[in-house]
Amino acid sequence: MVAAKLSEYNTYRKITKWLLLLLGLFPLENASLFYRFLPYIHLFLNLGTAFGMLGFVRAHITNILVVSKRLGLMVSFLTGSLKIVCMIIYHEDAMKLRSLDKHFNILINNPQFTNMAFDGVTAFRRLSWAVSLLVLLSGTVNVITPIILIIYQQSHHFQPVKYILPYLSIYPWNVEPNGYLYKFHFIFETVATYSLVAITSSIEPLFTLYVIQMIGQLREMSYVMEHLNESNDPESSVRDCINQYTNLVECRNMVQKIFGPIILWQIITNAVILCLGIFQLSQASLTIHIVLVPS
Repeated sequence: MVAAKLSEYNTYRKITKWLLLLLGLFPLENASLFYRFLPYIHLFLNLGTAFGMLGFVRAHITNILVVSKRLGLMVSFLTGSLKIVCMIIYHEDAMKLRSLDKHFNILINNPQFTNMAFDGVTAFRRLSWAVSLLVLLSGTVNVITPIILIIYQQSHHFQPVKYILPYLSIYPWNVEPNGYLYKFHFIFETVATYSLVAITSSIEPLFTLYVIQMIGQLREMSYVMEHLNESNDPESSVRDCINQYTNLVECRNMVQKIFGPIILWQIITNAVILCLGIFQLSQASLTIHIVLVPS
């Protein structure tokens, strides 16, 4: 049982680390110039795609139903951009937070605290992976839909063939159908899609990992304080707990600094997206009612 939980945690941690490395957001000492530049590439991809969708929104601003569908996706890419910006700005804090990981590794290798530290990890892991899977599926659907549409048109000899981008983006410059610029934008938005998937599948789990690791330390301190009478040096144990708690408060402040703006932004935008979703459902219900109940 313990071995299974340890394996789950290590897998969860490794996948999160690999994705962060792919984004250039995992805090490394003496990182190469390319690695330090990597987050800006992903930032450009997300902002560029959001900019294209903004053009679509501006062009169809009078059609609320169409605009509401694009706004949700545009907000997703802006959220991804915000996450990258926060990780870039607070890179030094993220570097310091690696101490949580080191202490937690020591904790889980101590048989006395292993079960205690892993309590609740499975629920966090499943929730994070469910979100990642949904984002991956959603992004893949957006990417393959234009491809399927183009293949369908060509197989049925439709003329002219309508070439659309994954997010129906409209740019200030002319994008000729099936031209080099169209292909460039298609690849650009495809890469941006999976960049967003990587961002969502790494930064949210990173926050979860920090929380799990801090909870583990709190449980450790609680256990030590409850069993002071079993300690050979109670004063030293209390002193260690105080120092550990002080460090934990500093870590909490750093986590709040990094993820606070992201959480606040998501609270606001999720409310907006939820309203847009309800509006779309209401319009769909209205359409069905009109079709089924003719006047």
